[in-house]
Amino acid sequence: MSAPPSDDAPKRTIRDEMLEALSDAAFEAVFLHRDGVIQSANRAAHELAALPAGSLIGRQLLEFIPPDEQAKVLGRIRAGDPGPYESEVLSASGERVPVEVRARMVPVQLEGGPARVVALRDLREKRELENRIRNAQKMEVVGRLAGGIAHDFNNLLTVILGGLDLLARDASERSAPLVEPVRDAALSAAELTKQLLMLARRQTVRSRVVDLGATLQSLLPMLRRAVGDHVTIEATHDTDARVEGDPVQLEMLLLNLAVNARDAMPNGGQLTIGIEVTDATDRLAGRAASPPLGPHVCLTVTDDGEGMEPAIRDQIFEPFFTSKPEGQGTGLGLATVASIVEQMEGVIWVETEPGRGASFVMVFRQAPGAVEAVPRSRPKPAPTGHGRRVLLVEDLANVRQVVIQVLEASGYELIATDGPKAALDWAATAEPPDLILTDVVMPGMNGATMVAELRQRWPDVPVLFMSGYDPEGLASRAQDLDRSRFIAKPLTADALVAAVEACLD
Repeated sequence: MSAPPSDDAPKRTIRDEMLEALSDAAFEAVFLHRDGVIQSANRAAHELAALPAGSLIGRQLLEFIPPDEQAKVLGRIRAGDPGPYESEVLSASGERVPVEVRARMVPVQLEGGPARVVALRDLREKRELENRIRNAQKMEVVGRLAGGIAHDFNNLLTVILGGLDLLARDASERSAPLVEPVRDAALSAAELTKQLLMLARRQTVRSRVVDLGATLQSLLPMLRRAVGDHVTIEATHDTDARVEGDPVQLEMLLLNLAVNARDAMPNGGQLTIGIEVTDATDRLAGRAASPPLGPHVCLTVTDDGEGMEPAIRDQIFEPFFTSKPEGQGTGLGLATVASIVEQMEGVIWVETEPGRGASFVMVFRQAPGAVEAVPRSRPKPAPTGHGRRVLLVEDLANVRQVVIQVLEASGYELIATDGPKAALDWAATAEPPDLILTDVVMPGMNGATMVAELRQRWPDVPVLFMSGYDPEGLASRAQDLDRSRFIAKPLTADALVAAVEACLD
């Protein structure tokens, strides 16, 4: 064990050297104290206390025990209880470090009485692992929850949104103002479902090389509307900030962070968004087991709001955790942000203090290759449904009815079936339709398997898959089929007609 050199100290023997080497090699922090005064401490003890070697000798052990833990520790010492127990110690920086404590009386007589040995095992890695396991279990529950509700909920929202769009076409002057607020509420519900699926990684991700700076610039008008006039936004970005990710997810990430910053500044303030192409290796040290290799793209979102206490800061990325008043937060926004960053193999952390705002820092690997061009939107063509037949396969009657009305209103002829068996029976003697429009998740047989059988009879008929939840990734794999596309529920009338027309084009 380390001790300060002294001219009066007895001559050290080989045995002393060996004992000190063995003590310093231990992973646990080991103290030798008499009446609470540290007589000796090994290397791990100094590392735990964040102090230079030898500087613990002569100090009171209670200096390194938080005040609210001292009664428990002293009680154990007085009782002579050797059993292990958990407590906390204070490092020189003031950090509270969780530890497992084991104390032993040893037959070593120091001047004034016997000594006591205390061994402390640093539990930070164990706690971090436990938190990861708990979060993984929580995410599994969230995934099952999301999957369980998304299919049914998105089907219901398809009925609501499609029905509202049909009503809006014939709405009277009195009823028309009522349609839009109801539609907005339904779209908000659809966004919540989308966040649940994204959080649980149950949503199809379409990654490509994206210029994050260009994404930010195009999103700024929406961000300014989202934060309101009482919050100003200052945005800067380097050129060539290439990352690999899903453009839709990146937009949701930026929007969620902006809304979170707005809520942290109820009386107004400034939101600063910066994107920098740099090497962030030093900043990443100790923040991730496998940090992304450089060069990096760093995204920093800073507000000058209320800031956070450490206890809140450590939980903000957990699903369903919110520090907002009841009814004012879902606890999904920042958890979704963290999930997106993780899916992009990036790293995220927050730097904050109470009263000093917060900075969310995200680091991604700069993507190699060129930015993939975004397909240009074309002018909306006139409906082309006249004379075209669509085979609709949908097991839910209310969804089926809305789809029929939307497409018939656009001039399509519908052959509606309530599932794969009925569709296959009809196809056995029928001429090929112009399009197969099918749900993916249905009882008895999924849509992808049904289409594979129909393609044996009609190899050239285009297919449009639709689903509110695709647990097996069937739709993604089915899109690899020639002349096939996918559209996610919930569906608005315009989105459904546009998807049908694009598939027939």
